[in-house]
Amino acid sequence: MDIEKEFTDLLSTYPDCKLLNRGGQKVVYLINHEKYGRCVLKIGIVTNGTSLERIQREVRVLQRIDSEYYPKNYDFQILSNNRFYIVEEFLTGDLLTNHLTDFSDVKNALILLRKLVEGLIVIWDMNIVHRDLKPNNIIITPEKNVRIIDLGIARLLDETSITK
Repeated sequence: MDIEKEFTDLLSTYPDCKLLNRGGQKVVYLINHEKYGRCVLKIGIVTNGTSLERIQREVRVLQRIDSEYYPKNYDFQILSNNRFYIVEEFLTGDLLTNHLTDFSDVKNALILLRKLVEGLIVIWDMNIVHRDLKPNNIIITPEKNVRIIDLGIARLLDETSITK
Protein backbone atom coordinates (compact mmCIF):
# COMPACT_ATOMS: atom_id res chain seq x y z
CA MET A 1 0.00 0.00 0.00
CA ASP A 2 1.34 3.44 -0.94
CA ILE A 3 0.63 5.54 2.15
CA GLU A 4 1.62 8.80 0.48
CA LYS A 5 -1.00 8.39 -2.25
CA GLU A 6 -3.66 8.12 0.45
CA PHE A 7 -2.53 11.48 1.88
CA THR A 8 -2.19 13.69 -1.18
CA ASP A 9 -4.93 15.94 0.27
CA LEU A 10 -2.98 16.55 3.49
CA LEU A 11 0.49 16.63 1.94
CA SER A 12 -0.62 19.24 -0.59
CA THR A 13 -1.14 21.68 2.30
CA TYR A 14 2.63 21.46 2.99
CA PRO A 15 4.27 22.06 -0.41
CA ASP A 16 7.74 22.29 1.13
CA CYS A 17 7.55 19.01 3.07
CA LYS A 18 10.69 16.90 3.12
CA LEU A 19 10.68 13.11 3.55
CA LEU A 20 12.59 12.09 6.69
CA ASN A 21 11.76 8.41 7.15
CA ARG A 22 9.62 5.63 5.77
CA GLY A 23 8.70 2.91 8.25
CA GLY A 24 6.32 -0.02 8.36
CA GLN A 25 3.29 1.88 9.69
CA LYS A 26 4.22 5.52 9.17
CA VAL A 27 5.86 7.94 6.78
CA VAL A 28 7.54 10.92 8.42
CA TYR A 29 8.03 14.38 6.93
CA LEU A 30 9.60 17.65 8.02
CA ILE A 31 7.08 20.43 7.50
CA ASN A 32 6.66 24.13 8.18
CA HIS A 33 3.46 24.41 10.17
CA GLU A 34 1.78 27.82 10.20
CA LYS A 35 1.17 27.63 13.97
CA TYR A 36 4.08 25.53 15.31
CA GLY A 37 6.92 26.24 12.88
CA ARG A 38 9.25 23.38 11.90
CA CYS A 39 7.49 20.15 12.86
CA VAL A 40 7.39 16.49 12.10
CA LEU A 41 4.31 15.19 10.28
CA LYS A 42 3.72 11.46 10.67
CA ILE A 43 1.12 9.88 8.39
CA GLY A 44 -0.16 6.34 8.39
CA ILE A 45 -3.00 3.94 7.84
CA VAL A 46 -4.31 1.71 10.61
CA THR A 47 -4.89 -1.89 9.59
CA ASN A 48 -6.43 -3.17 12.83
CA GLY A 49 -7.86 -1.94 16.13
CA THR A 50 -4.76 -2.84 18.16
CA SER A 51 -2.57 -0.64 15.95
CA LEU A 52 -4.96 2.27 16.37
CA GLU A 53 -5.07 1.82 20.13
CA ARG A 54 -1.26 1.69 20.28
CA ILE A 55 -0.96 4.91 18.28
CA GLN A 56 -3.59 6.62 20.42
CA ARG A 57 -1.77 5.58 23.59
CA GLU A 58 1.57 6.87 22.29
CA VAL A 59 -0.02 10.22 21.45
CA ARG A 60 -1.84 10.36 24.80
CA VAL A 61 1.44 9.74 26.62
CA LEU A 62 3.26 12.47 24.69
CA GLN A 63 0.41 14.89 25.30
CA ARG A 64 0.73 14.29 29.07
CA ILE A 65 4.50 14.76 29.16
CA ASP A 66 5.82 18.28 29.57
CA SER A 67 9.55 17.72 29.58
CA GLU A 68 12.65 18.72 27.66
CA TYR A 69 13.45 15.00 27.32
CA TYR A 70 10.51 14.19 25.01
CA PRO A 71 9.07 15.70 21.83
CA LYS A 72 5.92 17.78 22.20
CA ASN A 73 2.80 16.48 20.49
CA TYR A 74 0.86 19.26 18.78
CA ASP A 75 -1.90 17.48 16.90
CA PHE A 76 -3.36 14.04 16.26
CA GLN A 77 -6.28 13.26 13.98
CA ILE A 78 -7.94 10.12 12.74
CA LEU A 79 -9.27 10.71 9.25
CA SER A 80 -11.55 8.69 6.99
CA ASN A 81 -10.41 5.33 5.60
CA ASN A 82 -8.40 4.51 8.77
CA ARG A 83 -5.87 7.24 8.02
CA PHE A 84 -4.20 9.18 10.80
CA TYR A 85 -1.68 11.94 11.17
CA ILE A 86 0.43 13.23 14.02
CA VAL A 87 2.17 16.59 14.25
CA GLU A 88 5.10 16.68 16.69
CA GLU A 89 7.97 18.92 17.62
CA PHE A 90 10.95 18.63 15.27
CA LEU A 91 13.99 17.57 17.27
CA THR A 92 17.38 18.78 16.12
CA GLY A 93 20.20 16.35 16.55
CA ASP A 94 21.09 12.84 15.56
CA LEU A 95 20.49 9.32 16.81
CA LEU A 96 22.69 8.04 19.61
CA THR A 97 23.55 5.17 17.26
CA ASN A 98 25.60 7.64 15.24
CA HIS A 99 27.34 9.10 18.31
CA LEU A 100 28.36 6.07 20.34
CA THR A 101 32.04 6.99 20.12
CA ASP A 102 31.24 10.37 21.74
CA PHE A 103 30.33 8.45 24.89
CA SER A 104 33.01 5.75 24.86
CA ASP A 105 34.99 7.11 27.82
CA VAL A 106 33.70 6.58 31.36
CA LYS A 107 33.08 10.24 32.18
CA ASN A 108 30.93 10.93 29.09
CA ALA A 109 29.17 7.57 29.40
CA LEU A 110 28.13 8.43 32.97
CA ILE A 111 26.95 11.88 31.89
CA LEU A 112 24.82 10.25 29.18
CA LEU A 113 23.48 7.66 31.62
CA ARG A 114 22.53 10.36 34.13
CA LYS A 115 20.63 12.33 31.46
CA LEU A 116 18.83 9.19 30.32
CA VAL A 117 17.79 8.30 33.85
CA GLU A 118 16.58 11.87 34.44
CA GLY A 119 14.46 11.59 31.29
CA LEU A 120 13.12 8.19 32.25
CA ILE A 121 12.21 9.36 35.76
CA VAL A 122 9.75 11.75 34.09
CA ILE A 123 7.73 8.83 32.69
CA TRP A 124 8.39 6.48 35.61
CA ASP A 125 6.73 9.05 37.87
CA MET A 126 3.71 8.78 35.56
CA ASN A 127 3.71 4.94 35.86
CA ILE A 128 4.94 4.54 32.29
CA VAL A 129 7.64 2.11 31.16
CA HIS A 130 9.26 2.91 27.78
CA ARG A 131 10.05 -0.74 26.84
CA ASP A 132 11.97 0.14 23.68
CA LEU A 133 14.88 2.25 24.86
CA LYS A 134 17.79 1.76 22.47
CA PRO A 135 20.29 3.99 20.63
CA ASN A 136 17.89 4.44 17.70
CA ASN A 137 15.25 5.87 20.06
CA ILE A 138 17.55 8.43 21.67
CA ILE A 139 18.41 11.70 19.97
CA ILE A 140 21.54 13.59 20.95
CA THR A 141 21.08 17.32 20.40
CA PRO A 142 23.91 19.54 19.16
CA GLU A 143 24.33 20.64 22.81
CA LYS A 144 24.76 16.94 23.78
CA ASN A 145 21.39 16.79 25.54
CA VAL A 146 19.18 13.71 25.39
CA ARG A 147 15.73 13.43 23.78
CA ILE A 148 13.83 10.16 24.11
CA ILE A 149 11.50 9.13 21.27
CA ASP A 150 9.20 6.31 20.15
CA LEU A 151 6.82 5.47 22.97
CA GLY A 152 4.87 3.18 20.63
CA ILE A 153 5.12 0.11 22.86
CA ALA A 154 5.33 1.93 26.18
CA ARG A 155 3.50 0.21 29.01
CA LEU A 156 1.07 2.37 30.95
CA LEU A 157 0.99 0.59 34.29
CA ASP A 158 -2.35 2.15 35.27
CA GLU A 159 -4.05 0.78 32.14
CA THR A 160 -4.68 -2.67 30.69
CA SER A 161 -1.85 -3.90 28.49
CA ILE A 162 -2.51 -4.18 24.75
CA THR A 163 0.58 -6.29 24.10
CA LYS A 164 1.48 -9.77 25.27
